[in-house]
Order: sequence, then structure tokens, then C-alpha cells
Amino acid sequence: MHAPQPSKTVQCVVSVWDTRFGTLQGLTALASQSDANSSSDSLLALTATTGAPACNVYSVLRNSSDASLFALALDRRVLVCPIVTEPLSLASAIGRMTITSAYVEQSEQADADDAAGSDASLLPPIATTVSAPIVRSALTPAQWEAEIDADDAKELDFIARLSTPQQTPTLQSFTTAFNEYCQSREQQLRHQERRPSKRASSNGDADYDYTAEDLEAGSADAMDTSSGAGGLMNDDMDELHPRLALAGGSFFMHRFMSAVLHRIMSETAFFASAPLALMLKSGCVSVTLVPTLLRRLTDMIPAREGFIRPATPNKQASIPPLQALRLLELVLLHVHDLSETALVSLLRFFLEEADESVLLAYAAEKVDRKGLQFAASVKHVIDLFLFLIISAPRNDIYMQQELRSLGHNLVVILLKFLNRWIGRYGKHGEARLHSKTLAPRTPTFAQLLDWVALILDSHFTRVVFAQDTHNLVADLAATIQQHTQLCERMQDMKGHLFQLAAHGRLPKQPSSALYSIELVDF
Repeated sequence: MHAPQPSKTVQCVVSVWDTRFGTLQGLTALASQSDANSSSDSLLALTATTGAPACNVYSVLRNSSDASLFALALDRRVLVCPIVTEPLSLASAIGRMTITSAYVEQSEQADADDAAGSDASLLPPIATTVSAPIVRSALTPAQWEAEIDADDAKELDFIARLSTPQQTPTLQSFTTAFNEYCQSREQQLRHQERRPSKRASSNGDADYDYTAEDLEAGSADAMDTSSGAGGLMNDDMDELHPRLALAGGSFFMHRFMSAVLHRIMSETAFFASAPLALMLKSGCVSVTLVPTLLRRLTDMIPAREGFIRPATPNKQASIPPLQALRLLELVLLHVHDLSETALVSLLRFFLEEADESVLLAYAAEKVDRKGLQFAASVKHVIDLFLFLIISAPRNDIYMQQELRSLGHNLVVILLKFLNRWIGRYGKHGEARLHSKTLAPRTPTFAQLLDWVALILDSHFTRVVFAQDTHNLVADLAATIQQHTQLCERMQDMKGHLFQLAAHGRLPKQPSSALYSIELVDF
């Protein structure tokens, strides 16, 4: 509740604001001092014999479903006034927007001295624990609407440029327009957040103002083909593209991303560009485009010898296989709503279709880039992508239905993989295993056990009656039984661990043995 100080030109008005939606909920004018002594149904005046100065203390005396009594303490008087308010809801806030805008505009056009006090009273009281200055916008609602329309028109212009081949016919012109959009979007977000536009200081805490030179340098590095591998971005993509740290859920708008991705999907040469990797890393790629993207990427990776792929009509030109593998890794890392069908199809692709020579080259590249001290092998890359698939979100019912389509050989390979890593988790622990793999994300021990249960539930009959799986199932059961026994023995240590964590002492004397409990089964 807010009430400006009484003056000669401004009438003393008590207003009630909704702090959640910022709308005016109630408004009433206080009577003058001469009228306050007379009895009135709408205003009750009480006299207070106090010498304290005006303090503007408010309190709710009575609150009902449709009205409230508010007390306003002035110099020597306490004014109590009822204000009829509607129940607070989003619908009521929307209905009060017109009245709120009119009241704000009328108050801003008042006299200069009185308007200064009125402007201060228009802001609703917001409780906060951060002692930061309140930034007040000088824009009126009409100006805000005009600014939003201008930003919308600018974005539509960028969408038209990036989605039309006539305006951006080459990859260089497409990337330049994309960089201009990123720079414009970043300036818009900085303006909304009231952040200073300056270059990063030596400690790296300040915001970075990207210039045209920075944007062109980032794109040139991202598309560098001097390495011979086709030159997509490496694993640490933040070093090659300066705006990747800003790519979040609010950076790219949905309609912009949909239009640009459709353009990239229609031209294979754009697959190796920085914009596709940047949008994938934002985590906002629509799941409706993922099946087509995955099918295109897997077709660009050669199949191993002896595997026959179905003929694809209108086959387009492909990008280097290592670039397709990098993009597949980005999809599994940053697209969080992949369907179970897509996960199982990728599982089948890496286990029986992808060329092992390409996988070996990808493993050697990642080992060399990370500076690891072990020799690269095909198993490392298969473990990498299986880790990403197993640790991805899933629905167990749908996943179990999709796993039924796997052949017996793939089921055996998966069980061997899970048995191997379950044993390693028990010996080394999760932290050490993460440092020994190429995968940027490793599954938890619980996720490995869940996948064992899913596979056994989907292929229980074939796994039990097949002769080549007897030893595997026995070894897997022994490994899980060993973990179970270890957990059962550790369960008794819970009290001791709690005492150690609390720095407490264990009781010196054992518990009293004056009675015993015996259980007899008949």
C-alpha cells in the first residue's frame, strides 16, 4: 500500500498494488483534515496525541474476501480507510492493466515537485535481501510496446536473411549474418539486464563486448580446414567460438532456431559450420528435427565391410566422417529429449554398422587432443557413445519395447559391456573411471544396473536358453551378488559413519543384557 504525502496540489490517495504482477488493485482518496472529523461510512478518522513526525506506517486492521481496512499514520493523526479489492490472480491482474497504465501515465504528467513524490510512491514495496539500487525504467507502456515491436521486426529480418538462399547463398555470407544476429541478440539481453558493455577485465568477471573482428575470428577458427579433418570445432568449443558460453535457453528464440535449422538441414555444406554446433550446444534444438538430423549424420559415416545399407533416394553430398561423429556427440550431449527409438537406433549403429577405421581415427584424435597416456582403440569410441546413450534420460517402458528389436548378438555385446563396467565400478570408483575414458559424461552405477534389468526383461528367454550366454549370465550374477553382499555389510556401518561425521563418541559400555528376545517358528 502506498500513499503520497498530503500537499496543496496533490490529493492524498491510498493505493494497493499487487507486488507479484505489478498492477493497481485498489485506489481511494483520503478526506481532508476538516472533513475527517465528520462521520462517514467510507472513512474513519482517529486522533492520536503523539509528537512524532510523519512516518507513514501502514497496517492491515481487517482483511476479508472483498475489502480491507488500512491504517495510515500521519503527523498527529491515524487515518483508517477501507479499500475494496478483487482476489489476487493472473486474470484479475490482466484485467487491471488498463487502469494501471492510465494511473501511471496520469501520475507522470503531474507537477514536477509533486510528481517526484508520486513516482516514488508508485513502486510497490518488494522485500529483498540484496542491497542493490533499484533500476527504474523511464519508458512508458506505449514505449515498451514500440521497443518490443522493433526487436521483433529485427529478428524477422534476420530470419528472412538466414532462411532464404538468395540473400545468403554461400556459407561465408550465412555465417556473417548469423554472427550479426548473435551480436544483436547479446546486446539486447545486456540492455534488458542493465549490464555494462565493456571488455573483460583481467580477472574475467566483466562482460565481454564482442566486436565484428572477434566474431569473424571465432567463425574462421571454427571452420578451419588446415588440420585435414574437415575442421569442425574441437571438444573444447568455447575456445573456438566466443559466444558459446552465452548460448542458453533464452539466447536463441524458437522461431529463429527452427528456421535456421531447416536451412542447415537443406544444405549439406552448412553441416560443418559453427552455427549448427552452437545451436546444438544451446540445448534448445526441437526434438522434431532430431530424427532427420541423426539419419543424415549416420549416412555420412561409412559402413563397415560386409554391412549393406538400404538405398536412399536423392542422396546428397556428405561431410567428412569425423565431423559427423563430432556432431553426433553434440546431439547426445545437449539434446535432452531424445526418443527411445533414436537412442536404440544409435546403439545399433555404433555396435554393428559404423566403420571401425573411422572410429579408430576419431579415438586417436580425441586421445591426442586430451593428452591421455593410453593407446587409442575402437573400444574407447564405442564406450564413449554407449556411455552417452546409457546416461541419457529415458522412459523404461518405451525403452524396453525398443530393446526387443535388437538381435541376439547385440544383446550379448551389451551384456558384456555392462558386466565389464559394473566390475570396474566396484574396483576403481566413478571418479577414477571418468579420468580413464574419452566420454564427457559417464553413467552412474544405478544406470548400469537399470540397463541390465531392461535387457534381461526384454530378452529373458533367449538369454537364459542360449548356450553362449551361460557363462556371461553367471559372471554377471556373481558380480552383482558381490556388490550386494558388500552393501549389506556396509549397512551396519551407517551408525559408526554418522558418529564419525558428527565427531561424537561411541558408548563405552555395551547395552544392558537383562532381557533377551527369542523367535520361535511353529
